[in-house]
Amino acid sequence: MKQLETIKRTKIMYSLIFIVPISLFVGLAIAQDNVPKEWENPGLVGQNRLEPHATMMIFPDTEAAKKAEAIASPEDRAKSPWFRSLNGDWKFLWSPHVSERPLDFFETDFDDSSWDTIPVPSNMETQGYGVAIYTNSAYPWNRSTAPAVGNRNNHVGSYRRTFEVPSDWDGRQINIVFDGVNSFFFLWVNGQKIGLSKDSRTVAEFDITDAVKPGDNQLS
Repeated sequence: MKQLETIKRTKIMYSLIFIVPISLFVGLAIAQDNVPKEWENPGLVGQNRLEPHATMMIFPDTEAAKKAEAIASPEDRAKSPWFRSLNGDWKFLWSPHVSERPLDFFETDFDDSSWDTIPVPSNMETQGYGVAIYTNSAYPWNRSTAPAVGNRNNHVGSYRRTFEVPSDWDGRQINIVFDGVNSFFFLWVNGQKIGLSKDSRTVAEFDITDAVKPGDNQLS
């Protein structure tokens, strides 16, 4: 939604921004050359993601941590001063096929004034976009063409919003956490490509410290 280098920090504290399930990218396309697209490469499940770990949240002291009973819930994570939820209304554009998606929508000066809004968390199919697919053991595409998927139900959701980084977070490591995305997504912050994730609806966490600034930031 410029890959980041891993930077060793003498004082690492985690500041989490939290997002729960949304649908960003559904369906795949047939590769036109011998190099598979990121979403068609079975050997690529993520780029620049942090290593998985137990659900956690940083608190300033023991007493503050004790007030949070269930760290898995956004309500309890929000008891930390270093947490911000990104749930709410996002700018949204639905594209019926990956080839029709806007390629420059992550630019900071991109005009999304004509876009719809969509609630996050939600699945775009339940909000009236695309076709909901209900299947468990059967693939929703022709398995004989795997890993290429083809054009059937190959729709894409493009999401944008701004978020604020408090000035007192300066000097801290800032991570963004997606608690579940269906089923593949790219991430951009302030026009900088951060990475991607392709583990459907599993947690994906990225270090965005070097991409953000105090005040308003743009997320795609």
